[in-house]
Amino acid sequence: MKRNPLQFNFLWIGTVLLVFALAVGLGQIFQRQVFGQNLSATVAQKKFTYKVVYLNLYEYKQDPQYLKFLKRFNHVGLAQTQFIQLVCNRFGKDGWELVYVDRFYKLPILVLYFKKPLI
Repeated sequence: MKRNPLQFNFLWIGTVLLVFALAVGLGQIFQRQVFGQNLSATVAQKKFTYKVVYLNLYEYKQDPQYLKFLKRFNHVGLAQTQFIQLVCNRFGKDGWELVYVDRFYKLPILVLYFKKPLI
């Protein structure tokens, strides 16, 4: 008796799905027995406050700290990078965490998004 190749493929796929379902089910049982509860339920929800900072790359070129970086590195890109890092570190000292950086299309403006947990 000759086997149909499609029948063999469906049998193989069914076996793989069955093994996967058993592994997932056993994993959930193991998690409940070892940890005693669902891990996602134990994570406390934190509340945050957010701050948006607009940093115009042309405005800070007169800043003494930027001029100091420019003199030290003698390269505009490195001086800009160090100045932006300085700004981020100043916010970081106050407890703000940088979440996202965006740039306006064809404009020299960076938008820095910070968050800080509410106390």
